[in-house]
Amino acid sequence: MREELENMLSRFLNGEHTIEEKGHIKTIKKIDIDKNWQRFRNSVNAKIHKRSFYVNRNIRIFARIAAAIIILILTATIILIIQQKPGHNIQLVCSVQENIEVRLSEGSTILLNKGAVISYPEQLQSRKREINLSGEAWFEITKSKTSPFYVHLENSTIKVLGTTFNIKEDERGNVTVSVINGKVSFYEKNNKDNFIILEAGQQGIFDSNTKEIKQSKYDSENFLFWKTGKLSFKREMLNVVFKEFEKSYNKNIIVLDSLILQNKLTTTFEGQSLDDIMKELNILFDLQYYMQGDTIYVEKMTQ
Repeated sequence: MREELENMLSRFLNGEHTIEEKGHIKTIKKIDIDKNWQRFRNSVNAKIHKRSFYVNRNIRIFARIAAAIIILILTATIILIIQQKPGHNIQLVCSVQENIEVRLSEGSTILLNKGAVISYPEQLQSRKREINLSGEAWFEITKSKTSPFYVHLENSTIKVLGTTFNIKEDERGNVTVSVINGKVSFYEKNNKDNFIILEAGQQGIFDSNTKEIKQSKYDSENFLFWKTGKLSFKREMLNVVFKEFEKSYNKNIIVLDSLILQNKLTTTFEGQSLDDIMKELNILFDLQYYMQGDTIYVEKMTQ
């Protein structure tokens, strides 16, 4: 199946597709291949071969195909090998349908959220460990006083010596770095004078338009829901709770009675579907809800 998709996308990008294949491509019209390629291009500039075959073609065409396959193919991971020169290969790992754990040669661990892409050398340098990231990932970096670890994104860079932290890059290039323990330096790419130092419990947000980096403290680790499956609230207003649900479950929530939002919630949800959570809230606050597509409507229970 994978080979069929690759061949079809190759023909499509070269204008050699059939009418039937064109119809199939239309079903994925929401995929912005050029945008995905743009993210690849910042890290990739070489000829590529992939496990079972070698593609001796223009890298732009192949990477555009790969960007589309990442969205289309029904597997958990795609691994490409970028061959710069003998003995110096680079791994490019793309998570597709589930979180993927990657262990680097020096022992550091990276957990990729769905849709994330990283590229890194098979063997990291002893004096300067570097990887490239697009999307969201959680890092547990092996400590080394002599070998700093760099995470390069499209417009910013994070430098660490050994720590645990989360990086989230959105489609506009805005980056949020949240430090669980240790310390990191967070700065604008190619401008090390624009930086902040983040310690455990702190969060930095880089605005790709203004180039400003703001620092704050986070009150909960709900931003790690994609990794832990856990959401915790302590006397939190329901308007805040529902916004967290929207981000975590990728749904829209419309509350039809504003008085509902004045209720406060203290609890922890772990490993539960949004449907199960909403049923609990119905009992707690005398509510009812219904769904239309990706939108949930919430109202007071009718008598």
